[in-house]
This record gives sequence, C-alpha cells and structure tokens, in this order.
Amino acid sequence: MVKVIEFATERGSRSVVVAGHSAGAHLASTLLSTEWISSIKESAKLLKALFLISGVFDLQPLIGTYVNAALSLDKIEAASVSPMLNLAENKGKIEVACQVVVGEYDPPSFKDQSEKFYKLLLEKGYAAELKIFNGYDHFNIVEDLRNFGYLLSQEIVKLAFS
Repeated sequence: MVKVIEFATERGSRSVVVAGHSAGAHLASTLLSTEWISSIKESAKLLKALFLISGVFDLQPLIGTYVNAALSLDKIEAASVSPMLNLAENKGKIEVACQVVVGEYDPPSFKDQSEKFYKLLLEKGYAAELKIFNGYDHFNIVEDLRNFGYLLSQEIVKLAFS
C-alpha cells in the first residue's frame, strides 16, 4: 500500500480508494490494523475510502471448515490475522471513510461479521457506514460493479472524486 500511495502522490492523484470483496475485504481492512500509515506521513490523506464488501473480518470460524484446508490456520494464527481482533485505535492517524457493505441475501455469517466490524470501527474512532444492499447476495453484489448505474459503483466513484 505504501507503494500505491507513493505512486499516487508522484502522479498528482487526489485520492486512493481501496475496495475488497470477501477475503479481499479482509485484506483491505488490515490496512487499518498495521503501522504502515506512519511511514507515509502527509501522503496518508490520499487514502479516502475503504469499501469492505461482504467481508470476513474474523477468521476463527473458518478453522473447522473446508476453507481452512488451504489456509492451515490454528486458533492462535486465525486470531492474529483477524481484523476484528486486531483493529487499532484510530487516534486521528487516518481520515478514511470505511464503507462496510453487505448484501441482503448474504449468508448470515457475512452479515453478522459485517455488522460487528462496523460497530467496532465506530468504537475505535473510524468514520464508518454500514450499507445493506437489498436484493443482493454474496456474488451479485460485486458482479454489478461493472455497471456505472449501480449504486455501489456510483458511491465508489463519488468518494474517489470527493
């Protein structure tokens, strides 16, 4: 992410918006749990928004599932890489709009984790919104991003140019 911000700064960009879906939302949310921000100082203000779409923010429930066959995480490792358990206090170090997005028909575990992570973001001092997209599930919520008329596409563009 440091290289992305440096590149954006060199090019005179006015903003960087990061979006991730499912495991990608997990990765995007880890940007809030690391100290990389201190290494880019003033350029950190370029990061305008994170769109965390149908994310996995606590990996511990995956331990007993087929998903963990590829990950091979034990309970301690899963906890150590779970943004839900490692989110740092903001303390004014970054002003980023955290958009937690989930589909109405997402599986209950995704909806639950999204709601809990949204509340945690607020508790830790981040600007956050929870958006439930009616009529969408875990897959079509991102498939429609290719359409500019899609509300989520419009929101991403709006924050990128704000």
